[in-house]
Amino acid sequence: MQDIDNLAYEKLITEAMGAATWIWNIKTNELTINDRWLEMIGYDRKTLEPITVDTWFDFVYEKDQDKAKMAVDDLLSGKTPFYKVEVRIKHKNGQLIWVLDMGKVIKKDDLGKPLIVIGAHIDINDSKIEHQVKEENEKNLNEIINNTKDVIYRLSLNGNFTYLSKAFEQRLGFSLNEGMGTAFKGYVHPSDLPKINTFFEIIKDSNKHHEISSFRLITNKGQWRYFETSATTIYEDDQPVGYAGILRDVSKLVDTYHELLESRKENETFFDVSLDLLAIANKEGYFIKLNDTWEKTLGFSKEELMSKSYFEFVHPEDLERTKKTNREVIFDNERISNFINRYVCKNGSYKYLEWRTYAYDGKIYASARDVTHHYNHLKQVEYLSYHDQLTGFYNRHYFEKITPELVIDSSYPLGVLSCDLNYLKEVNDVFGHVRGDLLIKEASSLIREFFSDGICFRTGGDEFVIIMKNTSKDIIESKVNQFKTKQITNRKQGSLLALAIGYYIEEKPTTDIYTVIKESDLRMYEDKKRVYLEVGGFKHE
Repeated sequence: MQDIDNLAYEKLITEAMGAATWIWNIKTNELTINDRWLEMIGYDRKTLEPITVDTWFDFVYEKDQDKAKMAVDDLLSGKTPFYKVEVRIKHKNGQLIWVLDMGKVIKKDDLGKPLIVIGAHIDINDSKIEHQVKEENEKNLNEIINNTKDVIYRLSLNGNFTYLSKAFEQRLGFSLNEGMGTAFKGYVHPSDLPKINTFFEIIKDSNKHHEISSFRLITNKGQWRYFETSATTIYEDDQPVGYAGILRDVSKLVDTYHELLESRKENETFFDVSLDLLAIANKEGYFIKLNDTWEKTLGFSKEELMSKSYFEFVHPEDLERTKKTNREVIFDNERISNFINRYVCKNGSYKYLEWRTYAYDGKIYASARDVTHHYNHLKQVEYLSYHDQLTGFYNRHYFEKITPELVIDSSYPLGVLSCDLNYLKEVNDVFGHVRGDLLIKEASSLIREFFSDGICFRTGGDEFVIIMKNTSKDIIESKVNQFKTKQITNRKQGSLLALAIGYYIEEKPTTDIYTVIKESDLRMYEDKKRVYLEVGGFKHE
């Protein structure tokens, strides 16, 4: 590539980016454009001629014209050395397309007044829309958090609140300012402190969610209310830094259980008014009493639900777990809480139900809550916490989560591949982060094309790791060679992508996966030398 002059190299980069180029003769107002400029708006050259700078502003969306003209004025007055603005342009079919338009004065007269301006704009529509969708998703997630009736919280390792959702005020009556920085245990009933202490000791050394129910917290009015919580430890750099969880007020449920045991008459009233799905069942697997909420939730009449075994309404994938839990309730007299399974609705869809059950006097008493919306929300949150939003690959947090699984014999021989994206900083500096993001996505697409049978991670800004279980040197070497060849082919077609790759195969199970990654990294850094010789470095004038 060293024998390509600067002008030709810039032309190749422009074509690779799919950029629309323009040259503005200020004296004549004439605008010289390339075919990509016309392609972006869907017109042919003959229709638009004569083409002037006014032609460009005619195609800029009305709401963006002021900022576009201001950017041009700043350039011509010398206020800024470069012209750079994101605007929407109008396509012939009526669609608005986001572009990043850039320009620079390259010629001035003897008095220093601009004569010639050159520039280009690139299509950033997909990235802009993706960014807007991401912002909307984050806004929706914040709305869910702020409007949920459950308290979402985060604690430091010493047990003090570092984050509280608005529901804290609704449930306990204290303001958020009063709650922030205070100790979780300071609200716990003295009799419940031992099990709360045990709960946090358990989750401190675990990377899984744990739950505890029926403990009491005090309100600002001095009243005690029953709560349950689901929490997990937060890790950063393999070290625990705090806890995150959800608090749910179950006072009504606890009171309901007491009423069930104390009075059958009160039980009848409860059945009629409760919003939860309440049931009494026999040990043979049939409902013998249901409240009206069942019909409203699943669509079946109470007669239909009681006409056959309740196991027939359970999702096939949840059936064995449900039967096992049912046996624990009946034969071991276990009180079950927070058990979730899926029940079929009359329309064929499924609802997630969260159960609390116990056996008494030869019968099974159960309360279920429709948590479909809550469960789907948790799955969405889990996805966002374990995936890189730009590439869709798993992130470092997920890698740390599955590390213990990589010691299983069936995973070996285990292949680890390290990839590093060269020139990302240069692309960001020269073309902006929008183009840099496109380069990262191009890298992830190429990795996915050749290593779709592996587990792909984006572990840093320009770093990727691929785990391949039960593989061989021949398989990985073949994939790596094809991967390198495809890059060479793509670069000949104008791609800026330059990925270095190295791999290491561990034959025997090991608990030190990071040593394997280190070996892979060393081979990747060796491959960077090949990339530099092959590409010749990043050049931009």
